[in-house]
Amino acid sequence: IAPEHRYVCERLIESFDAHMAAENDSVRTRGLVHGDFRLDNMLFGQEGADRPLTVVDWQTVTWGPAFTDVAYFLGCALPIEQRRD
Repeated sequence: IAPEHRYVCERLIESFDAHMAAENDSVRTRGLVHGDFRLDNMLFGQEGADRPLTVVDWQTVTWGPAFTDVAYFLGCALPIEQRRD
């Protein structure tokens, strides 16, 4: 490993415990996180269907910050023009 890459790895290791403590802070709102919440993982039912929406691809599901999926969806899944509106 190049010295500059090793330095980055060492800094990550040094800061990891503090990061995990902040992530587990009881003040934060936590919830079920899909992890890949985007349009191609959403199946929309036809009008009158039992389920108007089915979300698929749950292999990255985790417990974490409650608004992770909303932020991912808005930041990555919508076209730039719609995000700017």
